[in-house]
This record gives sequence, C-alpha cells and structure tokens, in this order.
Amino acid sequence: MDIHFAHKIWNELSIDEFHDLLKLRIDIFVVEQDCAYPELDGLDKRAIHFLATQNDIIVGTARLFEPGVKQAEAVLGRLCVSKSYRGAGVAKGLIDARLTYLQEHFPKDNVFTSAQSYREKTYHALGFETVVVHVPSQTEHEPVLVHGDGYPHRDSDGVFGGKRLQHIAGGGQMHPGYRGIFSVV
Repeated sequence: MDIHFAHKIWNELSIDEFHDLLKLRIDIFVVEQDCAYPELDGLDKRAIHFLATQNDIIVGTARLFEPGVKQAEAVLGRLCVSKSYRGAGVAKGLIDARLTYLQEHFPKDNVFTSAQSYREKTYHALGFETVVVHVPSQTEHEPVLVHGDGYPHRDSDGVFGGKRLQHIAGGGQMHPGYRGIFSVV
C-alpha cells in the first residue's frame, strides 16, 4: 500500500481536495460516530491540512494549528482515516507528519491534541503521559466529555458525561523535548 503524505494551507487546497477531506470528516465524525456538531467551524482557513492519499484519493486527513492560532499551544486535531485504510499506519503517518512539521518549525513549543480514549496507547507510544483534569459541564451535576474543539461528545452509552484527560509529553522517543496536552474523549 503506497500512501503519500503531504500538507497544505487553505489557499493551496483545490476545491476537490477540500470537498473530499470535508466529506471524509463528516462521514466519520458526524455520521459514523453519531455526533452532530458543526463540522464547518470556520477554522479550516487557519489550519494546515495534512493529507494521506493513495492514487490521488484522500484516505486520511488531519489539521494542525501553529502555536498562537487557536490557543497558545500548537493544536493537533480532526484526524480521521477512511474505514478501508484503518490499521494500515495512516493515522500514525498523519501524527508523525504533524509532529515532524512542529519539530522543524516550532521545536520548543507545546502541543495540544484530543482523541477518543481507545487511542490513548497510540499517544503513549509517542511519549505522552496522562494527567486527569476535570472540566465544567453544561449541567451543574456532571462533567462532560470535551473534544479538543470544545464540543461535547457522547460516551459509550450515548450519554453526555465523563471526564477530560490532559496529556503531558516530555522526552518521547520519536519527538524528544515535546510537551503535549492530550484530551481523551
């Protein structure tokens, strides 16, 4: 399987590329994960888009915000891979590509990311460590699962609620010196 990885800023994306990456994100985040939220969040114009392609077909995508764009830290977000390419190293390739970009351009800055809890081991393998932090809920009685984009997500029972975890990385094998904050949903 020959997967090509590239990154582009907003004005470098073709209309077809933006359509295809947005369709992939909606298919996965909204439809497959049954979580209605505004995928068009107005931030794509400020993001660096990482694309995984095979034969010019987008099979995976992820966003990166440089430090100071979305928050003080660099932000890794919106990583998704087409179902038929899961388990083929595409997600890891997109993570590696973004961390390599940050290492080359912002070697001393912190990184924030968010992912579902079953991905926690993936980030541990990159040198991240988990620290629990509670987040205020939209109701006064329970915490809410919050994605890095600030939108609540359903837990495994389909109920909003849970906890937010922060992930602090230091001295990871692949990208030493990085400090990341990781939210598990």
